[in-house]
Amino acid sequence: KQQAKIFSGKYNIKHTISDIITNNKGINKTILIRINSKEVIEEVYESFKPMLKDRIARIYSDEKNVLYDNQNIDVIDNLKVGKFSNVDVVLCTSIYDAGLSFKVDRDIKAYAVSNNTQMMPNPVDMVQFLARVRENTGYKMDLTIIGQYGDYERVVNNHLTSYKSMNQLTDAMANIYEGYRRLNLEQYNGLLGYYGIEITEETKLGLKASKMKFAGRLSDKYIADNFHNFTKEYNIITSNLDNDSQRYQIEYITGTKKINGGSSTKVQRVFNHLYYATEKSIPFRCFYNETYSTDTFNMLKMIKDNYKPVDDDIFSNMVNNIVYPTSSTFNYKELGYNELIQTEKKEVRRLFNMLYKSNDFRRAKAKYVEKDNTNEEVKKYLYTLVNAPTTAPTTAPDYTF
Repeated sequence: KQQAKIFSGKYNIKHTISDIITNNKGINKTILIRINSKEVIEEVYESFKPMLKDRIARIYSDEKNVLYDNQNIDVIDNLKVGKFSNVDVVLCTSIYDAGLSFKVDRDIKAYAVSNNTQMMPNPVDMVQFLARVRENTGYKMDLTIIGQYGDYERVVNNHLTSYKSMNQLTDAMANIYEGYRRLNLEQYNGLLGYYGIEITEETKLGLKASKMKFAGRLSDKYIADNFHNFTKEYNIITSNLDNDSQRYQIEYITGTKKINGGSSTKVQRVFNHLYYATEKSIPFRCFYNETYSTDTFNMLKMIKDNYKPVDDDIFSNMVNNIVYPTSSTFNYKELGYNELIQTEKKEVRRLFNMLYKSNDFRRAKAKYVEKDNTNEEVKKYLYTLVNAPTTAPTTAPDYTF
């Protein structure tokens, strides 16, 4: 039998994590905090880093330059393979939920904090998470689960084999899986008990409030506008822009504001966006102007990486029909929308709703109704990227850069 504590009630995510760290200072255990939010992890990490130095680490799935930034590389390389050494506090996402067996040299005191204060962490993930420390290591993991019970009850579905489409099946399974986060007390604890985990209900977390003040957060736009403050990264981007077709963009990232504190994970992510854009000749103004849209960048990146100038590729053909409409309606189901994977569906919806009046994609087709205000830079870029069908309107804009 394994044991876990559960607190269900109101809490503040960042302050609770801060309280956990400060209340466990100096104990002879590794504090492992699982919160499925990179943004929360980064803010907590940056706030505690000056105090804990290399005794605190963060681990999640991301580009190397983001993950290694402002961290001890040896510690991170060890954490990647589940080896905990020379570190007191580890902040992680769901990356540790399954697969790895931890190699530890002392007990782990773990906290799984829900990133949505109206739900619990998924109990299926908690069963996996608690099993990372094996009995034969001589050490153990204590787990406290923090969230809030819902009012759902499990519905046993014996008809999964009735789905004819793999996409429809995985959608149904994803909905069932997500529903576990909203289970009521009896059902949630019953599921954990089925897998041999005894539950102790906590009415209070019993943590003394810390006095930690979180570091200020700069927006991605502010960082991009004043990217000259980060000399190494700025020089790489401006070097890529040093040609007749892109040199004009240097002024966009050379602002007048000073940013103190050096690089950060947010800076590295902005750098990754700018670097990819310069390598693929995507104008910065496609994803940042008055605002900075990571969602738009991700959409353009997926289109650039996956678009194929062939007629039999469903995703590419759908993009063609959005950029160069050949009729008054977008017959997306006829074009094979239901055969796309979820990420492709998401970007098709995002692109259509960016350029035309929104459609909920539950009907068979949508009307091409132009928006008054849309992202003209995205239009310009896509006109140069995708294939114009032979039946496309001859009046399609001839955009050049």
